[in-house]
Amino acid sequence: NQHVSINMQTMIDPRWLVTGGGLAAIIAALWGYWTYRLRKLNAALLHLSNTDSLTGLANRQKLSSCMAEAMIRSHQHSLPFSVMLFDLDNFKKVNDTFGHLAGDAVLQALRFIAAKALRPQDTPGRWGGEEFLVLLPDTASDEAVALAEKLRNSVDEYEFPDGLHCTISIGVAQMLPGDTPVSLVHRADTALYRAKKEGKNRVVQG
Repeated sequence: NQHVSINMQTMIDPRWLVTGGGLAAIIAALWGYWTYRLRKLNAALLHLSNTDSLTGLANRQKLSSCMAEAMIRSHQHSLPFSVMLFDLDNFKKVNDTFGHLAGDAVLQALRFIAAKALRPQDTPGRWGGEEFLVLLPDTASDEAVALAEKLRNSVDEYEFPDGLHCTISIGVAQMLPGDTPVSLVHRADTALYRAKKEGKNRVVQG
């Protein structure tokens, strides 16, 4: 008890801060705490900068970065890589008829639909407006089309808020030699345009 008492007295003695190394210990503790807080803050800011605020999915910036990395990996290891670009059919009518809050709810629901229909390794994100891009690593076109059909069907069968029935059209494209992110997405976008033109609520391979 006497030993403990002496230690406690020493710790609360201001002279211990300088002579006993207490100041250095406090500075080290504070430095560790603020370093930890700074790492947490930076992680949170990075997440916000890469996330679409409405849907919680990856935003265009994050998708572009992931796609570039995936295409490099695909080229280096001779692995297939595909993307699907999908768009909500007649979405303007939803906003005009039921209001933008209902439209936002539809966009938010796509996050949960995609989570169930896609694989853990796939990266869905909001490309812009009501258009979404999904990155499909190690996936050739046939498998990509099958995944797209699964996603399309899941949206078609989903019970959206306010009794809304929504569908999507999907364009699928596999990476080819010489492709860039721009050319790959362009082929998926061309396929999506064909899907819209051919009647919507369908998958077209580009």
